[in-house]
Amino acid sequence: MRFRDDNRAVTVQIGAVLLFATLIIALSLYQATVVPSQNADIEYKHSQTVQNQMTDVRNGLLRSAATGNSQPVSVALGTQYPSRVFLMNPPPATGTLRTGSYENSTIRVSNINATNEETRHFLNGSWTASTKYLEYEPNYHEYDNAPNLLYETSILSNFYPNTNSGTAIPLTEQLLVDNETRTITLVTLNGSLSTTRASSVTVSPETLSAPYQRVQVQPNEAGEPVNVSVPTRLSASQLEDRTDLGSHPGVIDVVDTPEDRVVVQVDWTDQFTLQTARVGVGSGTENPPAHYLTLVENRGDRVTVEARDRFNNAESGVRVNVSDGKALFERNETPTDESGRATFEVTDGTSGNATLRILENATTYERVRVDVDATRSGDSDNGPTYGVTINSASAAGGGNNIEVEFSADTTDDNATVVIQSLEDGTVREETENIAVEDTQPQTENVKGANQATGVRVILYDEDGIEQDRDVVPYS
Repeated sequence: MRFRDDNRAVTVQIGAVLLFATLIIALSLYQATVVPSQNADIEYKHSQTVQNQMTDVRNGLLRSAATGNSQPVSVALGTQYPSRVFLMNPPPATGTLRTGSYENSTIRVSNINATNEETRHFLNGSWTASTKYLEYEPNYHEYDNAPNLLYETSILSNFYPNTNSGTAIPLTEQLLVDNETRTITLVTLNGSLSTTRASSVTVSPETLSAPYQRVQVQPNEAGEPVNVSVPTRLSASQLEDRTDLGSHPGVIDVVDTPEDRVVVQVDWTDQFTLQTARVGVGSGTENPPAHYLTLVENRGDRVTVEARDRFNNAESGVRVNVSDGKALFERNETPTDESGRATFEVTDGTSGNATLRILENATTYERVRVDVDATRSGDSDNGPTYGVTINSASAAGGGNNIEVEFSADTTDDNATVVIQSLEDGTVREETENIAVEDTQPQTENVKGANQATGVRVILYDEDGIEQDRDVVPYS
């Protein structure tokens, strides 16, 4: 008996092999094309998330400078890829967050002097301080040419280090110059931070000299612009075209200079405001020491002075000494209190000249010269007194205004107040300087009712020096 040839089993085996080979090829193509594309999309979305988080870091640094309160922010430096059956993923993408220094790290404002005579001993001609930048650098596997994120001089930018020796494109507005309020704001960055990881890191701003104080200044040379020089990777054209700096009528030019610097030229002929602060991140932060001494009050029988750092913020715990005229005071040395002030009582029945000083008394701005007279009991006409209290803050009949009633108790006929609406401690709106009226209490309006969580009234003397403030919640 003969059996016919039967090849059916071979056909099944060949089909299985071809099916398996097709599956392997399909998986290989998927691994080589689809997985990288999906991972690139994941990395791109992570880049957008980090951009939002670094914007929060930028806002947190500026808010700390404005309020003196720290606001930690979490930043996801890297990202994970989803699990895939039968397919492979690269290791998690990492990112680096670090501070860095410029070749020339000095921020400078030139052609200014303080309107207050004693502050002018320190702030006369120019103001300088050093700063750093904060940069996030991603290490993605698939998303090519992803930008770094760079914070410097109040601006967050996309930074492309490999194009044209580094190109920065602003993502946020600038706070350097505000023509509406005639204010120059300089917030410097200090400290050392460098960390690389796939997980998140918390950035906690440290208020080294904050909140910033308003100091009234004026051009040192009439007819010449005030120059604000800052280190930055941004070009002058980017600052003018991509922020509101170019729309300010007071800004007459923005100029590129060597060493990655830009100079903003401002044409303000009268008084304007300079406010400065220092915030830190990471380790190795440095609190600026006391730098100059200024007179707050001289009643004749009592003298109060304030020690300030180079950012014009009060310094507590600074020893103030009487260098000459020691017999005129009941004590010849006293530390500044939490508000940075030290008060010396004049010995009854004495009068004369005296010098109060801090540090080594090496420069004029480290000392204050006063004339005292305690020979007339109860005489308090040798210096004005100051005090301000907010009585109420309420919506001003619709719209976006807040009606603020306050009582200013001062003997300074030229005293003024500035009223501010606050959102979580940050100034939303503020008035110009308003003259204190003879009849108190006084009622004024400030914008910002729709967003405000607080209201602040600041009392200034005739030289534009802050003397008192009061803050109340608003809802």
